[in-house]
Amino acid sequence: MADDIDQFFAAAAHRPPPGFAARVAALALDYRQAPAPLPLWQRALLAVGALGGALFAGEFVLFAFVAAVAR
Repeated sequence: MADDIDQFFAAAAHRPPPGFAARVAALALDYRQAPAPLPLWQRALLAVGALGGALFAGEFVLFAFVAAVAR
C-alpha cells in the first residue's frame, strides 16, 4: 500500500503549484505578527458584555442563596 501512496503523490497532478511553499511561509509570517489593537468601541462592547455576564452570574447566585434560605 505504501507504494500506491508514493505513486499517488508522485503524479504531476498532485504536486503543489510553483511558489506554493513561499506563499505558505509568507502566510505563516503574517500569522505570527502582533494583532492590531482593538478600537475603543470594541473595547467598550467587550466591557459591556463582561459586565452583563457578571451581573447575570451575580443574579443567579443571589436567587440561589434566597432559595436556599427560604427552605
